[in-house]
Amino acid sequence: MGTTGERIAKLRKDAGLSQAELGKQIGVDQKRISRIEAGAELTLAEGLRLAGVFELSPSELADATVQTPALSGVWYAAWQTSHDGIEHIEVHQVKGVHDGRILRMQGTRAHPGKEDCYNWMGEMRLWDSDILIGWYVASDGFVRYRGSLYLSLHPHGRAMMGGRVGLGYGGAVARGWTALTRDDRAERLVREMAGTDGYTQAWPKLGMES
Repeated sequence: MGTTGERIAKLRKDAGLSQAELGKQIGVDQKRISRIEAGAELTLAEGLRLAGVFELSPSELADATVQTPALSGVWYAAWQTSHDGIEHIEVHQVKGVHDGRILRMQGTRAHPGKEDCYNWMGEMRLWDSDILIGWYVASDGFVRYRGSLYLSLHPHGRAMMGGRVGLGYGGAVARGWTALTRDDRAERLVREMAGTDGYTQAWPKLGMES
C-alpha cells in the first residue's frame, strides 16, 4: 500500500467503520476523512487520534511499508538476576504466540524445584516493528513475581535485548538485562550488555546479521 491515506482507508474498512463513524471518533466530519484517505495531509492532532483508534504508533500509521518479523515459536531467554546478593544469569525456554502487534509468552522454570524460580507468562506490544514493551507475571499460584519489559527487536527478528524491572524473590524491586534468542546465544547477549554500563550503540556481533 503506497500512501498514508490508502493505509488509513484499509485500516478503517478492516475495523468495520464507515468514514462518518471514524470521523466521529477523532472529532472530524465524513468529508474530512474522505479527503484524508484521498491524500490530504494530516494535522498532528488527527494523526495522534487516528493512531489511537487503530492502536498504532504515529510512525506505524504513516509507514505503509512496515514489515513485522514472525515471532511465534520457541525462544531461549536469559535474565540477569540475583539471589542472596549473588548475581547470576537464568536461562530458560519461552514459547511465543504472535498475533498482529501482540506477542504473548509462556516461560518455563530455569531450575524446576528451586524456590526463587517460577513459571511465568507475559504479553508485549510491538511498536514501530523494532521495540517491544510489556509485562510479565509468575503463573505459579500466589507468587508476587511480576514486572515490566522493554526490549529492542533485532532487524531480522532473530533476537530481542533490553531490560526488565519488577518485584523479585522476597518482594524486593529488582532490575536487570534480558535477552531472547532463537538459539543458545541469549546468555552471551546478556553478558555483553552487562559490560556496557547500560549503554549500547548497536547489536553485539554474534553472527545474527546473516
